[in-house]
Parts: sequence; structure tokens; C-alpha cells
Amino acid sequence: RKHHDLLNTALKHAVKQGLILDNPAQRVEPPKVKRPKVHYYSLEQLQTLLSLCEGTRLEVLIKLAGYLGLRREEIMGLTWSCVDFEHRQIEIREVRTMAATQVIIKDPKTESSARTLYMPDAVVIGFDMTLTYEKLERACTYIRNGADFLATHPDINCPVKDGFIPDCGAICAAVSLSTGKKPRYVGKPCRETVDMVLSLTGARREAVSFVGDRLYTDVKTGVDHGAHGILVLSGETKMEDLERSETVPDAVFADLGEMAELLREMKTL
Repeated sequence: RKHHDLLNTALKHAVKQGLILDNPAQRVEPPKVKRPKVHYYSLEQLQTLLSLCEGTRLEVLIKLAGYLGLRREEIMGLTWSCVDFEHRQIEIREVRTMAATQVIIKDPKTESSARTLYMPDAVVIGFDMTLTYEKLERACTYIRNGADFLATHPDINCPVKDGFIPDCGAICAAVSLSTGKKPRYVGKPCRETVDMVLSLTGARREAVSFVGDRLYTDVKTGVDHGAHGILVLSGETKMEDLERSETVPDAVFADLGEMAELLREMKTL
């Protein structure tokens, strides 16, 4: 196909210059392009490749391709001026290819190909209703490249008027499946949450209660760290879930309204 295209172009110019009357290449059906089937590494295959290349001269090249998704010509176009260690970023400014024995340096193929890749110290995931594929891809790339994987809470679903929508835990599950890394949760039900509340309010630990519709986050935060955990059944957790749960709430209410009524009665005593 390449030979046909080259010959066709040359003969077109010959016709324009009056050297020949007709371009015979236009009467020939060009061969169809056979596109090779693209194969992608699985997570296990990529991990094996990365471990095998450690300590070799190909280690940096393979990690740039595997972690950042850089193409061969983009990697070959990198110079030290493209790397900013202080701000942990790499700029793709040009590409480098070969034509026969000649090295050709040129601009990236498209405007979006000229880009800056950031390598942060940590990725923090929370409840995000504006989640896009680009955000998900960037998070996975940064984590594979060594960034700490932090998350605010492990809640899988968030209750809404018409049911449930994916919460932080569901997003983390997708990232974990892609990267093979588990997040460190720093919000509910971790001790840091209780310590922060006590620091901000000055309250005594035993005088604090955490109220919510999830046993594994809201209630667990209180009962596991010296405070109280109160469950409301107006969201994710149902009464039958209590029988299977290792976390036992200090109190259970149908909803916040029932809890508020009891508090009003206690206030009048």
C-alpha cells in the first residue's frame, strides 16, 4: 500500500508538470491495509515485566511506557529539560523517530499529544459526583508510579431519593482492581476521625456519638474508638444486617426523626 501511495503521488506531480498525460496508478485498486491486532498487557503481565527489567538499562524506558502510557517516539524525544524533579512533572514537547538511518525530531502528532504529566506524592479519593474516565485514568497512573493511595471513607453506596449511587468505596474498588493497590482510609471509621472531632470540639471521648446508616463506617467509628455509635435504619443498613455484623451499635432508631423525638423527651425530664 505504501508503494502504491508513493507511486501515485509521484505520477500526480508528473501529470501536473506535463511530463505524462495520464496517471496509471489511479486505475489500480490499492491493496487493503491489514491492521495488526492490538494486544494489551494484563496487570499481572505488566507487573512481571516491571520486575524483570529492574536493574537493567531498559528499566526507565519500560516504566515510562508502563506507568505513563508514553509511546516509543515520545520516550525517545525526552531530554533532561523536559523533566522537572522539583514539581514532579514531565513535559512531552517533541518526538523522535527514524527514517532509514536518519533521526527525525518533530512536534507531537496532535495538539493534545503535547502535554504535561504530573507525578504527585499522593492520590486522595473521596465521594465524587463529577468523576470522569480521565480522572480515573490519572489516579491509576499516579498510584502505579508510586503515589500514596489515600481515601476518605470506604462507603460503597450513597443513599439518595431514588435508591443508591456509587460512593467512595466503589470508586476505590475500580482503582484497586486496575492497580493492584489497596487504599489507606483516613476518614470514617479510622481513629483519626475521632481524634479530629475531639481536637476541634474539646469534648470528652465518651460524650461523643457518631450517627449514621452504615455499620461499617458511621457506627464503627464510634464503637471502635471509645465513643458511641448510633445506627439509623433509613439508609443502607437494614435490621437483618445487624445479625451478621461484627459491629454492634449502642442504639438503633428507625430514622433521625425518632431519635430527635427521644432527645426532646429526655430534655424535658
